[in-house]
Amino acid sequence: MTKLLKISLKLLASFFLLASFGNLASAKTSSKDNQSSSIDLKASNILSGETLQHMQDDRSLKEKILVIDIRSKKEYKKGHLKFAINLDKKALKTLDKHFITKYKDFPLVLIANKASETKSVLKELKKLGFKDIKIAKGYDEFKGYALYTYTSILGEDVEASVGKKNVLIIDVRAKEDYEKGHLKGAINIPLNDDITPFLPMLEKNKDKKFVVHCYTGTQSQVMSTRLTKLGFKNVYNSLDGSLEYDFKFIH
Repeated sequence: MTKLLKISLKLLASFFLLASFGNLASAKTSSKDNQSSSIDLKASNILSGETLQHMQDDRSLKEKILVIDIRSKKEYKKGHLKFAINLDKKALKTLDKHFITKYKDFPLVLIANKASETKSVLKELKKLGFKDIKIAKGYDEFKGYALYTYTSILGEDVEASVGKKNVLIIDVRAKEDYEKGHLKGAINIPLNDDITPFLPMLEKNKDKKFVVHCYTGTQSQVMSTRLTKLGFKNVYNSLDGSLEYDFKFIH
C-alpha cells in the first residue's frame, strides 16, 4: 500500500468518525413508524470495507468505535474483524440496561455477511435509543477484511469469568504491574517474554477458556492471535484493558 493511500484512508476514517455517525437517518419526525421507515441502506450510508479495515488496523481508533458482528456465534468463530464483539440478533433483543446505558451515545458499526442483513438490527437499536450507528460492507461484499478466530469480549465479561473453574485468566502486562495488582487466579505471561516455558501449562489447561487481558486490549489481542495460531481454540480477548476498565484487582 502506498504512503498516499494510507494517508487517504486515515483521513477518510477520521471523516467518518467526526461526521458520519448519527447521520444514517437524517429525517426526524414525531412518529416512530415514520422514523423507522426513514432508515435505508443507500450506498452513502454504508461504511466501505477499506475504511473499516483501516479503523481496525489503526489502534488509536480502537477506542473510538465499537464494532458489533451480528452473525451467529458459529459464523463469528470462523473468522471476524480484529476488535469486533459478537452479538447475534437474539442477543441484541435481550441487551441489558448496563450495555444500553454505556453505549447508547457511542459510535457503533454493525457488520454481517451483507450490509442488507443489518437493517432490522439497526431499526431495533434505534428504538432502544442508540444514536450513532453505521453499517459496514459485509464480509461477503469486501474480501479485504483481516479475520481472527479468538472471541472479543468486554471488561464486564472478564470480571464475570473470575473464579470460574473452566476459565484461565492470562494477564500479559509487565511482571511489575501484575505484581502490583491482578485479577484473582490470573497467571502472568508478559507479552514480550518467551511463551515456550508456559506451553506445557497451557496445554494442560487447553479445554478451559483462555481469557486474555492487558492495559488497553492491544497487547492482549496480539497474545490472543498467538495462542490461536498455536492451536488453542477457546481464546477470549478483552477489548477493555486495565487503563480503561476498573478491574477489581487483588494485591
